[in-house]
Amino acid sequence: MQNLFKIVIVLLLIISGFTVVGQVFASSVSSPQQEKRVVVEPGDTLWSIAVKNKPSDMRTVVYIEAIKRYNDLNGANIEAGVVLSVPVYK
Repeated sequence: MQNLFKIVIVLLLIISGFTVVGQVFASSVSSPQQEKRVVVEPGDTLWSIAVKNKPSDMRTVVYIEAIKRYNDLNGANIEAGVVLSVPVYK
């Protein structure tokens, strides 16, 4: 019974992973028209920057991935004073 539960959990994680990846690629179909520069302020996170700058119909996690791609970021760590390029979609 425990093995079946573990298999179900793993399958759910795999399916949810494909869903996120699919949404990232689906959102990248509409290419940004331009970019703007944002100076990271103390206390800013990629999430807070994404919420302020993303289109209203885009999921925040998708926009965060776009910011990470634009700035060659591997993780979510950013420091105050850094200038980030964020995509602008029209």
